[in-house]
Amino acid sequence: MSIDSWVPAALCAGVLGWVGPHVIARLPASKDAGPETPGYRSISDVHWLSAWLSLAAIVLVTVVNFAVPARLLPAWVILCGAGIWLAYVDWRTQLLPTRIIVPVSVAVFAAVAVESWLASDWRILLRAVIASLIAFGVFWLFWWVGELWRAGGFGYGDVRFAAPLGLVLGSGSGWAVLVGLYIGIILGAIAGLVMKARGQGGSFALGPWLLLGAVLAPVVT
Repeated sequence: MSIDSWVPAALCAGVLGWVGPHVIARLPASKDAGPETPGYRSISDVHWLSAWLSLAAIVLVTVVNFAVPARLLPAWVILCGAGIWLAYVDWRTQLLPTRIIVPVSVAVFAAVAVESWLASDWRILLRAVIASLIAFGVFWLFWWVGELWRAGGFGYGDVRFAAPLGLVLGSGSGWAVLVGLYIGIILGAIAGLVMKARGQGGSFALGPWLLLGAVLAPVVT
């Protein structure tokens, strides 16, 4: 772990996490929201939420800093700092807003492209794009099969979220994207079984577990 790289990474991720509630509060209502789904403004108005999201983003980027070269940290900072917004929103609403996922994906792609350029190694960007397409494709297949079995059983927001996850994971290693997705799905499945055992059946948030799986993947690969 390099302190020189960790300090700016943690600071930037923390700032991103801190502004999360302000971004969430300005999201328009989702057409996929059910009658009992809390509104974005209401879930953003939580005491100390900015501090909690900031702390969570710092913890995530700290874990990544143990295993990722400093030159690849900028994209991870964006994913950890803004990805924690998505994890929180998904946890509270079982929705992953496209209005956050798309800008995050563009920002992550730009960061990976700059990292590749600075390293004079375009294989970084190529590997990241291929990994992103694979991640998106795998989750789209899950969604498609899920729709055949039970409509609405697998959220399309998870499919979209897989794209930026694949970008950052692929920038470091081709294997990391497969490991990260596997960890995220397994953690999500365990969480779902625990909820079902406690009588809390129905839909549950997969996004937080996908983000955690992505963060853990570089550590174990």
